[in-house]
Amino acid sequence: MRFNRIYVFLLLMWGLVCSCISEDYSDCTNRYVVDLSYTGDGKDEIFPEKINNVRMYIFDDADACIYQAQLTDEEVKGQRTLLPPIAEGDYRIVFLGNPHSTEVRGLTERTGFDKVLFGSDDYWAGRTVSGDDSLYLASVHQTILPFSSERQVSYNLAHFAASHYDVSVEVFGAPSAPKIVLTGVSPYTDFNNVAASDREMTYVLETVHDGVSKVTARCNIMRHLDHENVFLKVLDAEGGELASICFADFLLENKEHIDCTKNEVHIPFKIEFKSLSDVVVTLPDWWVVRVEPDFG
Repeated sequence: MRFNRIYVFLLLMWGLVCSCISEDYSDCTNRYVVDLSYTGDGKDEIFPEKINNVRMYIFDDADACIYQAQLTDEEVKGQRTLLPPIAEGDYRIVFLGNPHSTEVRGLTERTGFDKVLFGSDDYWAGRTVSGDDSLYLASVHQTILPFSSERQVSYNLAHFAASHYDVSVEVFGAPSAPKIVLTGVSPYTDFNNVAASDREMTYVLETVHDGVSKVTARCNIMRHLDHENVFLKVLDAEGGELASICFADFLLENKEHIDCTKNEVHIPFKIEFKSLSDVVVTLPDWWVVRVEPDFG
């Protein structure tokens, strides 16, 4: 598949070169390059640490998706891609980072970028969802101008922004092997990088038991807008509720440690069952001493 794409691309470029005969530029196009960048919440480039897979979508001025492609490993590593030959006009180029198990819907709707949605493959297939990819989105406007023999290459820069929160959970002393779920989470985000506010879903997290008294889980979720309606719940084997923590309350209590306006946001929970009626919810010990793991 990759060979075929390279072969077609080379044929296209050869055709362009051969058609650009002296003083006849009717079939000529300039090259348009887009560089990819992600600096998170700082100034240093951290794209290689956070993004290893990128899909590109090109929309015309009527919001029609005229082209889409998976960037090659070389393009991702080099943080640069060459746009395919396209007609003169105004375009919007959208890049989706890390869509390993993510599907995009609404590409043929032509009703605006708020109707182009990306979410977990499991969600669209109606299966149980345990989390999302560590997703990032970038968007740039690109104008394709008439050919100029003096302007060989034009450059553009796409800045990525995070489309997810990292969530981790530690549960101590819960009876049996508890189930950990997140309720009220957004199952998809649109191409304006806004998480859904019209749909809520429950994620069932994959858990790891240490064989004694500790259960852990972690996942990525979309960057929901309303923390009031999102809850972390610990359930017993029969589905009975053992503990329920509202995201809004937890974030307010820990506002000095967790800032959801940043790109890289990690929301960690430590839940201790002193008894069934005495449950303590805090930040994990490792977070308090500022040892923050990399969810990448």
